[in-house]
Amino acid sequence: MRPNKKLREKYNTDYYDKTEFASKARLLQSIWRVEKGYDFEKYGNYLKLDFAKRTGVNFLTKRIFENVKYEIANKHIEGKLIKEPRIWNNLLSSQPLAFNLFSELKHDLELATKIFQNIYPNRNINNIITIDFEYSPGRKNIKYTGDRSAFDVFIVYTNKLNHKCIFSIEVKYSENLNDEPSNHRESYEVISEKSNIINMSEIPKLKEKPIQQIWRDHLLSLSLFVTNSDYILGDLRFPPMFGQ
Repeated sequence: MRPNKKLREKYNTDYYDKTEFASKARLLQSIWRVEKGYDFEKYGNYLKLDFAKRTGVNFLTKRIFENVKYEIANKHIEGKLIKEPRIWNNLLSSQPLAFNLFSELKHDLELATKIFQNIYPNRNINNIITIDFEYSPGRKNIKYTGDRSAFDVFIVYTNKLNHKCIFSIEVKYSENLNDEPSNHRESYEVISEKSNIINMSEIPKLKEKPIQQIWRDHLLSLSLFVTNSDYILGDLRFPPMFGQ
């Protein structure tokens, strides 16, 4: 059930959302904004852009804010797709959520190591080496998937045998994954077949929405250690994936 119309009107979120979760999340974000005394721009979950860029209130800490500014200033170097202005002022965007979840850990790899050791004891994690955002091993590089797919968060670690391994992470918030799928590539089926974990009879379904993007994320991850030997072991995770 969507939030009460009067409540949506009160907090300037009374317009169509594709899912009930998105509608509720948008309302909660706007309530938070009002309680903080921040003005809005067009919709209740949008902060005033100049204010948001100046203050970084879309981020939990000053260090996260500084990390975002650094990533945006240098995004052209690796062709990172960090979307402005939404990363600054959209309280419902999943990209700020990725930074809020992992940016502090990027600056404290010892803490990151302890956390991931606790969450994934079976991985025998020895040390987290790097945490990167909007990472691709090579956009449009046919060595991998040949498309522009990237991981929201990419974590490299060594295990007890000193093998380099990865966690590749996709962060979703209110997206419903119903965007039109990207053009299919032959590499998708090559990686799928070599992985021995994907049922090739299901490929026609994987080509379509809403699952194609998630399939491509898996394929990019698999390409790093199945069709190439960049790493020994990989794992694609989705923390959190709400509202689907």
